[in-house]
Amino acid sequence: MTAGGAAMLTPNEARAVVLAVDEKTAVQSAPAHLAFGRALAADVDAALGLVDGATLTPPRLALLAERRLEPIPTHPPAGVGLVTIDPEFDGEAKTPAAAAAGLAAAINRAGQIPVDVGSTPPDDELHAAALGRIFEMAEIACTLGARPGDAAMVAARLGGEVKFAGVAQTPGGELAFAALDDGWWFGLPAAPGEALVCFEFYVRPLARKLAGHRDFDLPTLEAPFAAPPPASDGWRLAWAKIIRGAAPMVQILTGGSNPLAIAAQADGLVLLPPGAAPERATLHVTK
Repeated sequence: MTAGGAAMLTPNEARAVVLAVDEKTAVQSAPAHLAFGRALAADVDAALGLVDGATLTPPRLALLAERRLEPIPTHPPAGVGLVTIDPEFDGEAKTPAAAAAGLAAAINRAGQIPVDVGSTPPDDELHAAALGRIFEMAEIACTLGARPGDAAMVAARLGGEVKFAGVAQTPGGELAFAALDDGWWFGLPAAPGEALVCFEFYVRPLARKLAGHRDFDLPTLEAPFAAPPPASDGWRLAWAKIIRGAAPMVQILTGGSNPLAIAAQADGLVLLPPGAAPERATLHVTK
């Protein structure tokens, strides 16, 4: 897939917009559902909200058609592919529903396109083949349940360079990343909760940046902690909730054996440094 396309007005139709994506042209009358989520790649008219990173909603498409502007470059949404390494694979589709469904929903929420090719046994050749299928449809590939040696294997088989294999954080410290000839690869933890944390902080920003958005990072909220979180030996990511009142506060969510249940209650993630946490929290809002 290419990183950009072109949008232009036909000479004789004031309300028709032509969108070219991957050298294929589609014509839609404005407003056009096809263009939902597409972002302008250059400022057109800031006064009308037609700036780099603006989503081409139906009213904005109508404005473009009405003004008969010259060709306008656009970015299509980024494709984010998912493949699961399943040690129990027996020839049937057994992708762990929690991890795959949670990430697909997160990809959609980020305004991008999920591409799930299912599960594969822990076999290098089959894993690489699944990633090859992903890169026919997407710019980013994510392996759920990546093993320690997968980053080097993926780079060797698909051509590319391992940027890192492991990060100094909890949870999700086994995260790996490689820049490949055909796109970008993330090795995500098998645990659904950890995979979701890594997606929000690492995969989401890259996908939104590829799609031309200005706001590719999660929005943040600054507020004091409702109660000081315990000190940590290293960098830690924790799910947290906003306690609303006269002045909002951030409460770290703890307890329970199901990280996904905690994530479902949370409004976002807080990054806690080693040692005692600061008095104020920066909440990275995921809802």
